[in-house]
Amino acid sequence: MTRFLAHTTRHALLSDLASNGYEWKDENGIPRIPEPFEMTTAPNGHAAIYLGRIPKPDGTLSADFCANVTDPDSQFDTEIPAPEHPYNVFA
Repeated sequence: MTRFLAHTTRHALLSDLASNGYEWKDENGIPRIPEPFEMTTAPNGHAAIYLGRIPKPDGTLSADFCANVTDPDSQFDTEIPAPEHPYNVFA
């Protein structure tokens, strides 16, 4: 199951993910901004992928920062309805 998240600011998106246990950390264990398409797991074992701004069919980038998660139970303030043609889907 893939859930889709998006927000106009990267900070809001990453804060929402962090509040549910999804963080990307450096070698010292300090939270950091992930690279596009970088994945992480939460203590509950579910995964998240940070997509950043995704390419649109016309070659421009989306206005929103995006991420996807496999977590069926957590509450995300940045969740959006599934797009008609999603850029990334967890199988």
